[in-house]
Amino acid sequence: MEKREYQAFITGLKGIACWLVFVGHFTLIYRGAQIMPFKMPLFDKLRSSPLGFLTLEGYWLYLFFVISGYLVAQKEIRSFYEMIKKVVLRFFRLAIPILFAYAIIYLLYLVVGFHNIETIQIFENNWYQSFYNREYLIIDVILSPIRVLIFGAADLNKPYWVLKSMFISSIIIYVLLYCSTILQKYKWSGLNFWLIISVTFASYGKNTIICSCLIGFLVSQFKRNQNELLKSENFFILVMLFWLGIYMMFRSNILTDTFLSSLFFACTLICIPKVRLFDKLLSSKIMIFLGKISWGIYSFHWPISCSVGAFIMLLLYEKIGAYGAYIIAFVTVSTVTIALAFIFNQTGEKWAEDLVKLIDTLTIKFLKIEDAD
Repeated sequence: MEKREYQAFITGLKGIACWLVFVGHFTLIYRGAQIMPFKMPLFDKLRSSPLGFLTLEGYWLYLFFVISGYLVAQKEIRSFYEMIKKVVLRFFRLAIPILFAYAIIYLLYLVVGFHNIETIQIFENNWYQSFYNREYLIIDVILSPIRVLIFGAADLNKPYWVLKSMFISSIIIYVLLYCSTILQKYKWSGLNFWLIISVTFASYGKNTIICSCLIGFLVSQFKRNQNELLKSENFFILVMLFWLGIYMMFRSNILTDTFLSSLFFACTLICIPKVRLFDKLLSSKIMIFLGKISWGIYSFHWPISCSVGAFIMLLLYEKIGAYGAYIIAFVTVSTVTIALAFIFNQTGEKWAEDLVKLIDTLTIKFLKIEDAD
């Protein structure tokens, strides 16, 4: 029962992270514009306030990275062959949804087209108008898993640029889990914590995504061995507020920002299950729904923003003004994104799960590897 509730809380957090990444990207069309024919005073005040970081998509991405590292580290790895199997399964678990998502995006490109460059007629935003500036072919879809996960190229869906680092993070975590098994075998388990800490801080400054995923891995290790004396709700609330305060006071550059925000989110993963109000809120039906379709939201929000969203702004701005066109575009993009994300969850993601289970079964059968699950 405790595990089910905890997983519900994690799912809710994933939903918040991906939805706010989408909102951050869409509002960046406004806040990143050199010339914009309208103003949003309330939004501008929020941006300039100490809570302005809440409007930044990059902030919420690091919540997703920490959760990813945490979830990847949930199971032990007891042999070298099992480690290799996990890496292969992880590749296919990511590759199949990427392929399916690219197929849908390519279809969107053929039917609707990308119109973000044409929005220069309404406003000037060099960032928004720099995407989708070439023709795309079916080969872009076919090769998408290799290009995204191995080479980090994501021309047809720019938010996928993070997936290469996330995949590498998974490999590092699997290696560390295997090393943990070896250290325990030789009764050197005390070195395990310091090994993880060393690798995590070695990644700091090299790759912030990998560092954040490894911080999530540290949370997993902490929860597995946490002190049972830490049961006070007030203590966990204070820990969350402490790291939030640290982040707001000392964030000064992107490297510091990402590290401090990752630490705050790590504390959040530890603390929220101990606070009934937060746990209940994040386990609500709407949060669980958003969490379940979170990958689809992340996969489709940007191409839809550049196709359907841009098309609506171009269609309506002369009739109802740029502000009205922008708001209607946001509502439409939100609706279409949720619909596609739901379909994606019921098809592409499930197909990936089924194939991974099949590969896992065949691996156990033919290589005689004991299943870690």
